[in-house]
Amino acid sequence: MKAFVFTTDALLALTVALLVAMLTIVYVASPVIPRSLYLHQLSADVATVAEAQGAVADLIDGDDTALRTIFRSMPPSVCMQARLIDDMGNETIITEASCTTYQRELQSLWLPYHHNGENYLIRWEGWYR
Repeated sequence: MKAFVFTTDALLALTVALLVAMLTIVYVASPVIPRSLYLHQLSADVATVAEAQGAVADLIDGDDTALRTIFRSMPPSVCMQARLIDDMGNETIITEASCTTYQRELQSLWLPYHHNGENYLIRWEGWYR
């Protein structure tokens, strides 16, 4: 009976030790993405999605509904803004409704856009609430 208890106790201790070792390896090996890099990548992703879904073309044509829908799908801690600048320097600014001012870190991404024979510049901005 002592051998059975000793074996069971040893197997339990070994299982716990292996679990702790595996969790330590997973935790140490997992990459940590800096907040600024995450925010920059999120801005780039929004720009890609907006262009792919036609939201940029719609914005140029005066309809910001699709772009606002994309902005509403962002994580709650992130605010997004798009500044559309035409050849004459006129700006159209679309900001997520609940975001009015920059609170923390700001990341921006400038991209050119060509639509109906005209050139535009779009500044995608993202920041944390």
